[in-house]
Amino acid sequence: MYPFNYLKNHPLSAHIDANRHALFMSEVGPRMVVSALAAIIVGVLFWSDATNGIHLLWFGSTLFVSVNSWLLIRHYRQTAIPTNMDNPGFLRKWRWVNLYLSVIWGLLWSLTPFLFFPDATLVQIFSVLLLMVVLSSTPSVTMGCYPEIYITFLTPVFCSFGYHMFQLPLDGWLHVAIVPLTWMSLVLYSVLIFKTQIEAIVLRLQLADAKEDADAANLAKTRFLAIASHDLRQSIQAASLYADHLGRVATDDTAEPVAKLQRVLQEGSRLLNYLLGMARAESRALVINTCDVDISVVENDLKTLFDASAQRKGLTFTLDLPREQLHTDPLLFRQILENLIANAIQYTSQGNVSVKGTRRGGQLQIDVRDTGPGIPQEHHANIFGEFNSLNPRGDSAGLGLFIVQRACRALNISLTLESSAGVGSCFKLQVPLNTTA
Repeated sequence: MYPFNYLKNHPLSAHIDANRHALFMSEVGPRMVVSALAAIIVGVLFWSDATNGIHLLWFGSTLFVSVNSWLLIRHYRQTAIPTNMDNPGFLRKWRWVNLYLSVIWGLLWSLTPFLFFPDATLVQIFSVLLLMVVLSSTPSVTMGCYPEIYITFLTPVFCSFGYHMFQLPLDGWLHVAIVPLTWMSLVLYSVLIFKTQIEAIVLRLQLADAKEDADAANLAKTRFLAIASHDLRQSIQAASLYADHLGRVATDDTAEPVAKLQRVLQEGSRLLNYLLGMARAESRALVINTCDVDISVVENDLKTLFDASAQRKGLTFTLDLPREQLHTDPLLFRQILENLIANAIQYTSQGNVSVKGTRRGGQLQIDVRDTGPGIPQEHHANIFGEFNSLNPRGDSAGLGLFIVQRACRALNISLTLESSAGVGSCFKLQVPLNTTA
């Protein structure tokens, strides 16, 4: 069954069998159609050189073999379900079926010299032989998947041609040698194609396994960071509250170190958010864990998280979200709002930052608005790009809006930007509501 020993003992042999079987069966139908058409052409080519009985035998045999092939291939397509494709018994059965088809097609074509060649010219003989070579050498996928099936088809055909060529009353040896030489060339070509085909399948399977392992590792990393960041965020938030309290009671001697402590905690919180967001954004497929989310709880958390940082900059921070229920991923949804609010506070030096929600039909529109410097129109197209920041000081990683856009796509949230230089910015979210609540 295995022309090469390395395939028989290969750790991926079962998957290799399934892949080469699928490749073979994808072409066997069209190949049978081409063979049937070629048989009709041969019958027409020798129409004047054969009797009605020979034509009846030839076209009747062609019809029998073609219908036989069509019924078997039709049955295969009805039974080739994914579970069967991993079943060695199913693959073994259809390998024998294909071996049977190669035998009957080989026997059909082996009749050609005996039926049509007694009075054929040398040109006609070589025309049919050339047709057989073309049919036998294409497509290469079919001949490369199962060399033993291919050789089973070739052997009776070329034995028949070789016998007839040997009987021709011609001088020299070239007409006799050309048939076995052609047979050996096609067999060698088939074996080489087989080896190349198997190596390609192995590489494809190894690539798929490596991709699966990488995806699993990436998902594990994302889950770990999600859990770790949740606990770390609570600790940093608690430390920030204590630091804010120290700032209110600080003396002249302690005011400066307390202010530095607040900045360090704020930077740590920002980097933690970016780390979590980047890990999830890098994942090839964001894992969405949806549940009912109470907007009022989200509002209280956001107020606790950003009140102090807004006050330190002398900004007015307002939250006005209606009492609505969402069915979404709470971590991703919070991350969208946290990144937008953090950006607004970071880039706004005076004025206010507001978050306002309005119900519009079956959606909740949330506007995150600031009175910052605004975003010039020419930067709107690339502001959501990875590592893209308009901060001239370079203290921003440029990941916040990239993470926001990716999370919005994952949650089916529409995100639009309204901004121009000097008039502030407004990010609008259209969030589907939980209409069953």
